[in-house]
Formats: sequence, C-alpha cells, structure tokens
Amino acid sequence: MSKLLNKLVRQNTGKSALLWASAGMLTGYFILLAAIQLYFDMNQLLKNDKDLLAKDFIVINKKVSLLNTLKVFKGGFKADEIELIKKQDFVDEVGIVTPNRFKVGAFTDGNDEFPPFYAEMFFESVPDRFLDIAEDAWKWDSSSAFIPIVLPRDYLKLYNFGFAQSQNLPQISEELAQKALSDFIIEGRGKSIRLKGRIVGFTDRINSILVPEKFMQWANKNYGREEDQIRPSRLIIVSKNPDDPALFRFLNEHDYEANTQQTKTSRLNALLQILFAAVSLVGIIIIVLALLVFSVSFK
Repeated sequence: MSKLLNKLVRQNTGKSALLWASAGMLTGYFILLAAIQLYFDMNQLLKNDKDLLAKDFIVINKKVSLLNTLKVFKGGFKADEIELIKKQDFVDEVGIVTPNRFKVGAFTDGNDEFPPFYAEMFFESVPDRFLDIAEDAWKWDSSSAFIPIVLPRDYLKLYNFGFAQSQNLPQISEELAQKALSDFIIEGRGKSIRLKGRIVGFTDRINSILVPEKFMQWANKNYGREEDQIRPSRLIIVSKNPDDPALFRFLNEHDYEANTQQTKTSRLNALLQILFAAVSLVGIIIIVLALLVFSVSFK
C-alpha cells in the first residue's frame, strides 16, 4: 500500500515543486523561530533595563510671545487648561512644576585655593512621585542639615566637557559632586537666610535644578513675593504612549512646547514591538504559502 501511494505521489507531483515548498517551509519556520527568539531577547532586555518599560515624563510650557515680554499678557496655565490636559487619553497624570519666588544665590567665602564666588540661581520643584530619587535622600524639614538638590545630568556634562576644559579646571564625577556641600543664601521680603545644600542625585527627566516640594512651599511662604494669583508656567505629564499623534496635535493646537527628545526610549520600545510583529507575520505567510504549494501539488 505504501509503495503504491509513494508511486502515485512521485508520478503526479513535480520534484521541483516539492523542493521549493520544502525550502519555503524551512525558511518560514526559521524566520518564525528567529522572531520568537527576538521576542524573548527583548523581554530579557526590558527586564534588565526597566527604563525602557517606564512611563515617559514630558515637561510642557506655553510658547513665549512678545506680549509676554511686554507683560501685556500673563502667561502660565489656567485651572481650566490644566483640567483639559488631564482629560486627554494620552495623559496618565499631570504635575505642577513650581518655581521659586525668592532670590537665591550660591556662594563661597573663599580660601587660599579658591577666591570668593557668588552666582544667581533658581530652584524648581515637582511632586515627589515624579522623581526617581530615594525617599530617604529627598526628605526635608526645617530641622534638616541641608537642602537636597537634584541636578540634570546635562548640567554636569556641560561643566565637565565645556566650562571645565575651557577654564583648565578639574572634571567632577557624579559621586564626587554628591559629597560636597554648597552654601546658598535666600532673600526676600526684606530678610535673608543662609543654608547648606547638597546634590543627592541626577536626573534625565527634568531639565531644571530641583528641590523638595516641602522646601519650596516653606521658602515661598516665608521669602517669596506675594502675588494675588500664581499660575504654573510648566507642567509635567506622565504618558504611556508619548508617540501618540494626538499628543503632538494637541500641543500644536494649543501652542504648547515640549521636549520630545525625552521620548526616545518609548519610541525604541514601540519600534521593537513593530519589528517583532512584522518578522512573525512574514514567517507565518511563508509557512502558509508553503503549505498551499504542498496541498496543490498533492491534489
């Protein structure tokens, strides 16, 4: 019986067709297995680097116009504008970036090695949940020995590879920067206070000098300018899908600006998922076509 079936198959089926069908089947299985391996490798990569799975933090602000410069139009986000942003599908959470309303400067008294130094600065704060800093290092109250400060990594890079090299100064590592205490003077409402500050971490999320929200509230209350209505000038948005076209359309329609360079990791994650789906689809199509060739050949 088997010899008869074998004879019938060989007699009515072209060898070249079976050869091409077998090659197509093997190719399809190879591509499909490669896609599965890519999937597992990607999962392992995402487990090792959790930042690729993390939500994106986007800081937005209104565009500055001539009317803002002439103080004809008061900038900042109104309460109804913030509520509108919160209702968008691409937004998971919205936080307010609070600036200092007092004068702050960093200084040193000078010694045999360094001359006296003073520089005007600024502080901003965001809700603690928006920062990836250890909770113990980010605590502050009126009895704290120093102000915890978080700097953008770009600031340290600008110093190390720009200012330090041009002025023949030593470069500073992140570890060394976190060990040094700095002196700050805060002035406002006819009074001033001298405080110590220490860098407790660096961030890539927000391009600003950050202090704890509790410290900012205390300092603005005691030394800040009194204003009738204070509108936040910047907001921080948490989004799972920063590549959503609706996000960019919304920003353009309302004349908002955002640093879209902060969403590169999310775009990489989306690209990997698309690549896996495309490779899997190609492998499945080749296998199906090979099965069809087999079926037609045997018929």
